[in-house]
Amino acid sequence: MGTSFPTWFGSSYLCNLTSLTLVNCRESFSFPPLGNLPLLTELHIQGMVAVWRVNCEFCVRGNAAPFRALKKLHLESMPILTQWCGDKGCTLNALRELVIKNCSMLQKITHDMPSLEKLVIEETPKLVLLPYLQHLRSLEVTRSGELFWKLSSSLTSLHSLSLRGLSTKYFPAEFQYGSLQRLEIDSCDELECFPDNWLPTSLVYFGVKNCPMLLFLPNDINKLEVLEDMEIQSCPRLSSLPEHVGYLKSLVRLDISNCKSLLSMPSSLPNTLHILTISKCPKLEERCKLGGEDWLKIRDIFSLWIDGNMVTSPRPQGMT
Repeated sequence: MGTSFPTWFGSSYLCNLTSLTLVNCRESFSFPPLGNLPLLTELHIQGMVAVWRVNCEFCVRGNAAPFRALKKLHLESMPILTQWCGDKGCTLNALRELVIKNCSMLQKITHDMPSLEKLVIEETPKLVLLPYLQHLRSLEVTRSGELFWKLSSSLTSLHSLSLRGLSTKYFPAEFQYGSLQRLEIDSCDELECFPDNWLPTSLVYFGVKNCPMLLFLPNDINKLEVLEDMEIQSCPRLSSLPEHVGYLKSLVRLDISNCKSLLSMPSSLPNTLHILTISKCPKLEERCKLGGEDWLKIRDIFSLWIDGNMVTSPRPQGMT
């Protein structure tokens, strides 16, 4: 193909195209002009290793808005791409999902995408600038620096946040995702604890997974009045759960697995808790077995699973 795409690429010859994947066009210096394809809804570009800058030539504007049907755009494995710039008035109005992976030199994205709802950033550690994303609902960040801390005050519609592989012992105290409902923290190998008053009180789901240095969960967890689902997995240094877990008046499900240092349950559990799963936590399992020191705390839970087995309370004598 050489350093550029043929002139017919992106023209009326492809007007019925709805999905396009370009892989390992290694000698091309720029993206093909695809913005006028009226039915294109998904575009995946991977391994264009010679592209260092993306601009509005990619959009091919005329009288019509560019990419007027494009809903999903994935850019992956472009090691020298440093910026994606958009001209004033060139807007990706239809775009709902953007995935950026393995773009290690990418520093800024300024192309306007006002309807974006889902953003995935993975292995892109130098990214420091994004456009205003007022309708973003889901953000996934994997080994990609700490840009999201700066975005917190502007992402007023964000409902789901996943943070994976961040290299930090402590998260910043400033955390302003006031509308957040789902928060997952995974594979943060150096994380030791959370700041006070850090968790958004709007959380419905909270998960902490694969954090080998984590010592404590937030003590003010009792403020999560609408929390329904909590997962604590593979945190081998975690030795206790906050006593305030008992005040989580909306908690329905609690999953604890592979926390080998966890010694006991909190002194009380909420009456709303219907599902409790404990696995690969030998010290805790010993206390939670029938007749164990924590058995009375958990015996009335509707669905109780310990080490992969469902546990039921024995019926009192006289009951049939």
